Amino acid sequence: MDESRTEFLHRRAAEMRAAKTPAEHKLFMALRDPLWKCQHPMMNAYIADFYHPRFDIVVELDGGYHTAEQQVVKDRNRDAAMQSQGFHVVRFTNQDVYKRLNWVLATITQKVIQVCAATGRVLEVVKVPKKRKRELSGGKRSYHVIPERVKSFREDGSVDYYGTAD
Repeated sequence: MDESRTEFLHRRAAEMRAAKTPAEHKLFMALRDPLWKCQHPMMNAYIADFYHPRFDIVVELDGGYHTAEQQVVKDRNRDAAMQSQGFHVVRFTNQDVYKRLNWVLATITQKVIQVCAATGRVLEVVKVPKKRKRELSGGKRSYHVIPERVKSFREDGSVDYYGTAD
């Protein structure tokens, strides 16, 4: 019996979740909202690296092979297909995750805020237990972005908040 496209995508997504790349694992551990889906089938055609169903945001991590011209064209077509269905696609390289994780998280937060502003969706802050915060920060002091107070984001990943001295 032939496997349907849907069954294939779900099986393949489960395999990919079990064998995350180091960059995917690092970002997955840093994303604090439990609604983020890792390796999620989309539109019966693609598997997104990360997907948030409340905001329809897709986050893609690009490894080295994504720089090949043929892959760049495939990625553009895939992004266009998802965007035409109302999904908001954000792309980062694996190196961005390794070297500028705070910037990656700030950019994702900024996209969430933009989607909420454009669609009227309500942004809810999810409280993270202290033990989980320590795990996420590797035991170091951790700074968390408070979306409703964000004024702007800097290229280095730092955040300017409303109501703070410049």
